Amino acid sequence: ITSGAKKYPLHEKMRATVGNENTATKLYKALQEVDRMLDILEPGSMALSFNGGKDAVAMMHIVKDACSQHRTHKWTHIQPIWFKNPHDEFPELIEFVQHQAHQHFMHQGGFRTIDGQALNRLWSIHISSEKDFIAGLAKIQQQIPLRCIIMGTRRTDPGCRNLSSLTSSSGNYPPFMRFNPILDWSYRDVWDFIKACELPYCTLYDHGYTSLGTVKDTIRNPELLKTGSENLMQEDVMDPRSRSIVPFLAMAQNVPGMEQQDSDDDQKQALRYKPAWMLLDETKERSSRLKKTTVKDAAAKTETAGILIIGNEVISGSVVDENGPFLMRELREMGLDTIEVAVVRDDMNLIAENVRRMSGTHTFVFTSGGIGPTHDD
Repeated sequence: ITSGAKKYPLHEKMRATVGNENTATKLYKALQEVDRMLDILEPGSMALSFNGGKDAVAMMHIVKDACSQHRTHKWTHIQPIWFKNPHDEFPELIEFVQHQAHQHFMHQGGFRTIDGQALNRLWSIHISSEKDFIAGLAKIQQQIPLRCIIMGTRRTDPGCRNLSSLTSSSGNYPPFMRFNPILDWSYRDVWDFIKACELPYCTLYDHGYTSLGTVKDTIRNPELLKTGSENLMQEDVMDPRSRSIVPFLAMAQNVPGMEQQDSDDDQKQALRYKPAWMLLDETKERSSRLKKTTVKDAAAKTETAGILIIGNEVISGSVVDENGPFLMRELREMGLDTIEVAVVRDDMNLIAENVRRMSGTHTFVFTSGGIGPTHDD
């Protein structure tokens, strides 16, 4: 650092931590880049993408630290935005984002709702598809003169290997710039920064998750499963969603009435995984994410599914089966063809016979009981 250069509190804290010299250098460079961007753009034209993940946490504190030392821009000039999945966010992540909003994004005027709730500046934009994202950005630009969104993107993220730290939007997107100050940070850099500066983070990272998506596409990282002296068999304790039919099993975790059992099972699972910052092989960071199966993938593997609906009440017509159509739709979204659907009565031998027959024909066989619980369930 040259004489007269700005001194940032977080950088000073990093420099004082033994073994983090390289990360401290990257941190100072990121702070300088943010500072230069603040010099170029007028107050009120920049936004910060904050989804509660580790990279977003690092980015938020870097921008806040840079604003604290800037002559014209204040932290309140940066508009925080949460591009949120409206249905499948982790409850722990939602709670963390809301807590951080209360800590860092409160209105200076102390504004409150009619029932006394404190208001914060975080905008939540519901995103289920790319079209939602484009529409959300257009909506934002109607509210503020948005010119730049600061993001916690890193080069190891999918499709970001050749990305520049500053890129302009293209295609159908509204005109704005994407600014990526920690683009060249590694997974280890992010965690060294968070741990050295004692920054709060989502509790999911304490329990084996290394990269957070939605509840449908995120599992605990198998690389963090405790082994060796723990005397644990991986097959016995692996997150069930990390098996071959993971997306459907993930949805099965959310069956109404199973919340308490799921909670207890989840706590047991969490104790068997090491925290995210203990991942030794950084290339396995995204082993927490499930690869989405496409129709092309499924066709290449010639994978098929059969469904066996069980229940006297279905056979008699007193109950209309809804599980079969639901499952067929979900499997089709995964690119998996349902070749056969069979309905049988509550007869254990008949059930067994059909399961054996279908298992010899299809890659996956799903069974669905009736109202239950009965002996066959």
